[in-house]
Amino acid sequence: MKLAKVIFSICFSIIISSCEKKEQKDIELIILNKKLSFDCNNSTNEIIKFKLINNSNKTYYFNASEISPKFENKYLIKDGLIIDNVNFVISDGNKNLKFSHFDNSNFENYLLTEKLIARDLVKLKRYNYNLKNYNSFFENKNFALHPKEVKNFEIAINLPKDNYYLSETNLKENKKYNFKIQFFSDTINNKNKLTRVELLNISNNNYSLFHGSIESSNEITLEYCKQSN
Repeated sequence: MKLAKVIFSICFSIIISSCEKKEQKDIELIILNKKLSFDCNNSTNEIIKFKLINNSNKTYYFNASEISPKFENKYLIKDGLIIDNVNFVISDGNKNLKFSHFDNSNFENYLLTEKLIARDLVKLKRYNYNLKNYNSFFENKNFALHPKEVKNFEIAINLPKDNYYLSETNLKENKKYNFKIQFFSDTINNKNKLTRVELLNISNNNYSLFHGSIESSNEITLEYCKQSN
């Protein structure tokens, strides 16, 4: 019996892995920027533009609102900056640069945040949802990608320091860096992550849930450019 369980477990893992690789080939991610720039002394605002292309005949549904620790450990490239469901990865050719996070909060911001959360919890209760559905209900960025459809995205970040996302990395003037994107969708524990309406739409329209990560098929250059005052 134990041997049978081991064989079943191995076969199941192979099937899941094959499905994930097939999904990743079905969807293509392309960065649209030609290059990015930064100024070490003044944070440079850059709008990262990219697109997803569905090369398959299936409609995929992306859970882009929340990721689980198990998913993060298995799929995400280390040391990147995660914004929404996108991981920005900067490399100096030898290794990926680490992003550190800093605290920019104060007591007034804390009180405002607590007030907003309290209001949101009242709304969750009215719809008979629990805390596990918090992100799906209020920060829902999930979407369907239909066969041969192209979806465009934009995300603004400041480099090397971003006060909005409370993150920074160490960039040097005399270096050029490589920049790539990792886009992910986590379908672990869907019943707690997706709303009732989403689950119905997925079922009624026969959508395929995308699980895994997609790395951009291209890398672009990130280089120093002094800002004019």
